[in-house]
Amino acid sequence: MITRFHGWAVADERIMDSRMRRAPEHVDADTGTPPRTRRRARCASRRAPSHDRSCDAGFSIVEIVATIAVMSIIMAPLFSGVIASIRASTYTRNTGQVLSALADAADRVNRAPKDCHDDDYVEPALVSIGWSKTLATVTEAYYVPGTTPAQPGTWTTSTPMSACIGGVLSPLIVQRVTITISSPDGKVFRKIEVIKSDV
Repeated sequence: MITRFHGWAVADERIMDSRMRRAPEHVDADTGTPPRTRRRARCASRRAPSHDRSCDAGFSIVEIVATIAVMSIIMAPLFSGVIASIRASTYTRNTGQVLSALADAADRVNRAPKDCHDDDYVEPALVSIGWSKTLATVTEAYYVPGTTPAQPGTWTTSTPMSACIGGVLSPLIVQRVTITISSPDGKVFRKIEVIKSDV
């Protein structure tokens, strides 16, 4: 506003100029926009330097919580798949070790001379792979023929358990040694039978 009185026109212009110079810091004297709005526009543009920390406004707590929730939804199936893969791998490894120990134990029993107790030949097969000998169970029996050729025979176990008749090894006896081995986690069981005879 310029007053039309002769002496005041210049004074009013100076007052207006001084007011423009003393505009509040939160409002641009030329555009009338706050500095924060101008900074956001500058940060949104590609001309903002990458090292300008004034453009780093950070994240709100809502954004962080939403990100964590989304990541949890995505990672849950992945973790389940990884756990299932580990379990399957462990089961396969234990199965292979059980079968290997079982074959080793059966070979040791088969090559050993006939005896009333074959536990001593089974235990080394477990110790060789670092397993406890208590993971193996040995059941021994001997064959008793039928009274007639038409009558089937039976497998009998002495008391205490022995593959011999009355605990005494007799010639031409047929023995059956049943070996059962389990994995340390108890999820894998395998069994094999070894027949020993002089026939």
